Order: sequence, then C-alpha cells, then structure tokens
Amino acid sequence: MVRSIAAESSREAASEVAQILSAATGSVFYSYSAFGYRELADKIADGDLGFAWMPPVLALDLAGLGETLLAVPVRRGSITYNAALVVARGGPKSIADLKGKTAAWVDRESTSGYLVPRELIVDAGFDPRALFSEEVFVHGHDNVVDAVVSGRAAVGATFVSLDPVTKQVAQAGWTDADGKNAKDVEILAMTGAIPNDVLVMSRGVPEELGPQVLACLNEHDAFRRLLRAEGFLRPSAEHLEPLRKTLVAARARGEAPPSVRRIA
Repeated sequence: MVRSIAAESSREAASEVAQILSAATGSVFYSYSAFGYRELADKIADGDLGFAWMPPVLALDLAGLGETLLAVPVRRGSITYNAALVVARGGPKSIADLKGKTAAWVDRESTSGYLVPRELIVDAGFDPRALFSEEVFVHGHDNVVDAVVSGRAAVGATFVSLDPVTKQVAQAGWTDADGKNAKDVEILAMTGAIPNDVLVMSRGVPEELGPQVLACLNEHDAFRRLLRAEGFLRPSAEHLEPLRKTLVAARARGEAPPSVRRIA
C-alpha cells in the first residue's frame, strides 16, 4: 500500500494483514509501504510485488497489461464512490471563484484526489492550468483537507461516499471512517460515480492464491478496518470501464501520467 494509507490505518494493521495471509495460505506475505501509487503500479507490472491496493485509474492500466483485478471493497453497500472539491466553510462559492487561488491535490495518480475532480473543472469550462495560481501535491487525503482547513489552499480534492438511501455523506476525506468528527469544510462541487479502488494481483503469483486471499479478506476484520470496507467482491471485467474516457481525455491534454508499462 502507499504510505499515506498505511499511516492512516497504522503499520501494525498492515503487518497483521500479512500475518493472517501467511497463516491462511502457507505462503509468506509481508507488508510493503510505497512512496506513491506509481511505484506500486510499476512494481506489480514488473513482478516485484505480488499484490497491491491500487486507485482505479492505475488498476485500469494494470488490467490492460494482464494483471488480475482480485477484489473491490464494498462500502455502504456500494462498489462506487464520488469525489468532491472542498473549500473551508464560508470560502469560494463557485469554480469561477477559484481564479488565482491555490489548489491542493493528493497526487497525479489519485483518481478522486486529482484526475476526476480536475475533469469536473474542465467540464465546467475552465482550464485548471490557467485557473489556479498554484497547485500543490500533498500526498494524502487527510493532508488535502488539512491544507484547506488551514488556509494553505483555497480548494482541495478528496473522496466522498454517499449513503445509498439518503444520498447524504456517509464518510469522506474529511470525516472518520464512521462519518463522524467532520472537519470544517464545505463541498463546492461533486463528481459522478467512480469505481472503487482495487486489489491487483500480479501475473507472477500462483493462480490458486487468488481465491485464498479473497476468502481471507472477507473472513477477517483486519482487512475491513484497514480499508474502511464492510466486505469485498471479485470485480467484473467492466468495473473500471467508466473511467476510461476520463483517463483518455486527461492524457490527451498531458494532465495525466503516462500508461503503466513493463520494463522490457
């Protein structure tokens, strides 16, 4: 996992997960904390890692290389979520009001913390490169929210999960896992549904390990705590397809990282 997630959930939880998998499968698992999503994606593509928890955009690239989409978390009964542009309470009221201000993003590979919210700005008729005076990458959803609350950034992008019945915020980058203790931000704009993140299994891993790992995800609470999930499903081949158009458009403008490739 990336360090920003490991820090939120504690390295002890990640180590516990590795111990559970080792005991259940008879293979030796260890936890690995990467600096960023691209590092994880490159190591999966090159066979240096067996499993990695990936944002949907890079998982889409890895699926195209033949890696296995093993599991998707279910949160609030859904395998999709949304992204939001958030501002401090009483801050800017429209995207136009962000002219000349600072934006905080997670990183360039983050789906909800950069790519999809950025497309929302483009669809509203604005060029983000001209709209903001500065754009900063703070490498964590918590860090985005903190930048907005502290005033270091006028707007930030993060994830939000909605209750499927009430359509109210169930949890988000500015709340605890149970949706409580919300930080003092307001939603400026929200995207449509985004496919949930994915556990990717490298092609180099013995195929029989896949079902064993998926069973462990649902049998042990440690995985649900680590990933703020209520359960896990095997995703369909079409799970990530809604993102393809967004990714193609962003890459055409030079605003998304290049495709993940294998080292020859």
